[in-house]
Amino acid sequence: MAHQNMQFLQDSAMVLQAAGTTNTTNGSGSLVVDLGSGYQEVDVIFDVSAVAVGTGEVITYNIQGASDTAFTTAYRLGTVQFGDTASIGQPVDTCPGTRHIVHVNNVVHPSATVASQQETVRYMRINWVRGSTGSVTAGIFATYQRR
Repeated sequence: MAHQNMQFLQDSAMVLQAAGTTNTTNGSGSLVVDLGSGYQEVDVIFDVSAVAVGTGEVITYNIQGASDTAFTTAYRLGTVQFGDTASIGQPVDTCPGTRHIVHVNNVVHPSATVASQQETVRYMRINWVRGSTGSVTAGIFATYQRR
């Protein structure tokens, strides 16, 4: 069976969470990626090295974008979940030693009433919400190509 090549060059400036970091409580990563100005398409790579998966356990990772490094207004650019099969809507639990890729762009809609209003955000980070008592150990980084 053929498998896709999921190799990416890792740039230290594009790290969102250091390899081997375990998320056991809700929070946001302290590492922020500067995408620069203009439209960007980004692959966020999750290298999952360990997962504590019991019934109902889940961690949701939100890829957030903002116009400032303080994330005063944080927009959700993408989401991925790891954990127990019933919680993540998959036929099997998340397996350790796997790579998951989420493709996003940095376009946000800052108005709830004007559908045509859109802008790009410059900064990106990872935020996670833990359901139950699960934990995920992962290295998370981003790679992008200016379009």
